[in-house]
Amino acid sequence: MTMTMKELSQLHWLNLEIDRDKQHLAELEARATSPGGPNMSGMPGGGGAGSSVESDAIAIIELKEQIRGKLARAMAERDRITAYLDGVEDAQLRLIMHLRFVDGLSWAQVGASVGAGYTGDACRMACKRYLAKTA
Repeated sequence: MTMTMKELSQLHWLNLEIDRDKQHLAELEARATSPGGPNMSGMPGGGGAGSSVESDAIAIIELKEQIRGKLARAMAERDRITAYLDGVEDAQLRLIMHLRFVDGLSWAQVGASVGAGYTGDACRMACKRYLAKTA
């Protein structure tokens, strides 16, 4: 089995989406649980408070379902990437790739974690060379 840098990076991007969705969910839940203030404008309220609360509740339910689906996809993607990395024979390269593509560290963080004089750029290039060789 071969993978590209883009395929290996999908878990990272999916996790970013999940984090963004969770933040949006927290905002929706905060808005839904905080009571609205009185209408001081003297203008009619339009749909009334019920419609806003109702639409927020629907949005919360839908967003929770989307997050559950993305979490399931992220778990499957993590399993797929981990299975691929298990086939990398070089232990140091396997560690570099795991730190980057499973743990989601930046290349600079990967270099610092690996140590032994490795920079983020050296780790990235080692990964690119391996992927090019196995393509």
